Amino acid sequence: MGKAMFKGADGKMVGLKNVLWVPNLAANLISVRRLQKAGMDTSSKGSKTIPRGLSEGHVATPLPSGFKCVKGPAEESVGEEERRRFHSLVGSLMYAAVHTRPDAAFATGQLARVVQCPNEEQVAAERVAKYLGQTATVGLQYSAAAQRRQKGADGVEPGRLFLTAFSDASWASEPEDMT
Repeated sequence: MGKAMFKGADGKMVGLKNVLWVPNLAANLISVRRLQKAGMDTSSKGSKTIPRGLSEGHVATPLPSGFKCVKGPAEESVGEEERRRFHSLVGSLMYAAVHTRPDAAFATGQLARVVQCPNEEQVAAERVAKYLGQTATVGLQYSAAAQRRQKGADGVEPGRLFLTAFSDASWASEPEDMT
């Protein structure tokens, strides 16, 4: 659900693209009502949906490099209305991350850890929403030509795709990650 495969005109190119996440973020999986409840600007100024408190500049990543969500003391947290807005926005981001936008899953998971005591993380959640809106038309593209170029280095045969990924599953070094 939410993904479409396509071939290029030459028949050799295959790609994946989100079909349920179109450039107009407000008319999409995160409904207009949910965005308005979260304080998002859903007006039709082009195809951009700019979160409250962020400029119209380009956002290249869901979270800034080195960003760390740290649960602060309850007295530094925002008011009840802002907390509800943050809950709603993080919930909407979680839906998108699970169904059509896995590129935002890590950032959304980090924000969900501090959902009870949001402070500056609220602006980070709005940045993730802005990132999703700006990258709505981005997809993955695979081509046979790129695979042939790799054959000499790692032995990849034409017509085959190998995906290698690594993950550090040990959170023992970070006390905040143990909760």
